Amino acid sequence: KKHKCGVVYAEHEPNHSKTKFEKLLSKFSSKFADKIVCLNAAYKNTAGINHEKIIVIPNGVKHHFYQPKEKNQVGVLGMAARIVDTKDHLNLILSFKTVLKKHPHLKLKIAGDGNLKNQMLKLVNKNKLESQVSFVGLLNEDELIKFYQSLNVYVHATKSETLSTSILQAMSCGLPVITSNIENNAILIEEGSTGWLYKDQNAVDLANKINFVVEHPDLANKVGLHARTHVRENYTIENMAKLYITVLNEIKL
Repeated sequence: KKHKCGVVYAEHEPNHSKTKFEKLLSKFSSKFADKIVCLNAAYKNTAGINHEKIIVIPNGVKHHFYQPKEKNQVGVLGMAARIVDTKDHLNLILSFKTVLKKHPHLKLKIAGDGNLKNQMLKLVNKNKLESQVSFVGLLNEDELIKFYQSLNVYVHATKSETLSTSILQAMSCGLPVITSNIENNAILIEEGSTGWLYKDQNAVDLANKINFVVEHPDLANKVGLHARTHVRENYTIENMAKLYITVLNEIKL
């Protein structure tokens, strides 16, 4: 503003999961920005925000890079996300322990890092799941693509999302996705069409959904391919870039 440049403020964090300080920063940034970019239409209902400034630009993914790959192994589940309180790794591990009673051959790979990682490692050790659950750490983009391509099912256990890039990346790789039925996940996932939704923070329902998907591989493959088509038609990085260019052309740079 001091140099009379246009200001675009991109809001990616769900309001209900922000700290008081983060909410204050959001209001400050929104007040002085020329345009406010949010990931979905629900953000327009945020109190105290000038709706005339808001434009919705969903996340986009590089679908030419995040694409399916033929797999030799079977029964590998995975999740890629920060290991923090807004996600739900706890119920993922508890539900996976239940799933192993019916499907002991399954493996679970968790990508990412965060302040709750040590707690999750202890939980895995306590339940003697070390041979079935692996933590692969932070991955660069090439490693992340290979991570998704190594999976048969993507499980995104989370309490809070705006528009999950991880889910979009997994869908782009043709994976059947299982995630919580919070409002903003339902934007991406249509039950039984582009994925499956389980009851938020309900380990029993999550285990049931995993069992169902594992036991219906043909349907899971069909849903995964439909999910990839949905991403290619609606959530590409090219479409995202075009919308940002439109916003930048509307303000004084």
